[in-house]
Amino acid sequence: MTIDTNLDNCIKKELVPIQSASKKGWGYSFVYNLRDLRDIYLLLSQNIGKSIQELLDICKKYNLISESGKDWTARNLLEIVNAWINFGYVRSIKHGYIIIRQAEFNSDVNMPLDDNDKKIFLKIYFEYYKFKEFHSLFSTNRTEKRLDGFVYAFSQGIRFVNNFFVPRTDTLWTINNSHKDMMRFWDVYTSWGIKLNVLDKLNLFAFDIMTIDERLRNSNMIYYVNEMSKDFSIIEYIKNSMSESYLSIISIERQLVWKYHFKIDDIKNRIVKECEHPNSSYRMQSTSSNFIRRNDHRYYPMVNNTYISHLLKV
Repeated sequence: MTIDTNLDNCIKKELVPIQSASKKGWGYSFVYNLRDLRDIYLLLSQNIGKSIQELLDICKKYNLISESGKDWTARNLLEIVNAWINFGYVRSIKHGYIIIRQAEFNSDVNMPLDDNDKKIFLKIYFEYYKFKEFHSLFSTNRTEKRLDGFVYAFSQGIRFVNNFFVPRTDTLWTINNSHKDMMRFWDVYTSWGIKLNVLDKLNLFAFDIMTIDERLRNSNMIYYVNEMSKDFSIIEYIKNSMSESYLSIISIERQLVWKYHFKIDDIKNRIVKECEHPNSSYRMQSTSSNFIRRNDHRYYPMVNNTYISHLLKV
């Protein structure tokens, strides 16, 4: 597969920050861990009016730990509280904080997120104005709260991602170097999207997708996710659409992502499930991790601690 776009010939536009109606001097919340956000919201809701130091003391008293396993500090606790202020759920008062909008979490602290937790964060994902800055790159169905299309993201002249090619409109969006916080927030945006099953991403080079324009060669393709139905058969798709008897996992994933927008993990899990069936007409072929490029391991299914690289027709 080859992307024959020359970026010099496409439409050029600048992606600019959306200004808050409240005229705050800050708005970006660089918080990746959703469980931490939920836990601190629950802490705030049960300790109205407490200061950061008082909240920190409570964390230590009840052994509340962050998702990374590290102890809470005043600095990272304040970062989470400020995120909830940005989202419009918490307000600062003299010497403490109060809840001004209810997030109906039913789970407990230190526990994995449940489906209801994810629905609450999905609501924030589509409402928070800083996320909307990047939603604009996609075609957005606001009623169904979903995104549409592919975006190729890459960095140029700086370590942060600052270029976004949208093939749907043949447009190259760039972020000015004066907006580095916006560049940094792209990682938060994609991290939330992937965790909430809205987005997934793949590296073009890892998926053997060739590009005429070198600037796109190592870009990540970010795409909205369609749920794979329970009755969808990858093996049947292969039989009908791919004639080779020896198929790489990457080639299968590439076609299914391109045509159906399935999540990579869902494709891997379905391949293993179907191939482990006694009557399957394909067998999984393993490979050593030494033959997989660095950072590409996530694209390959793992069975019995071994990576699966190909399917063989039997």
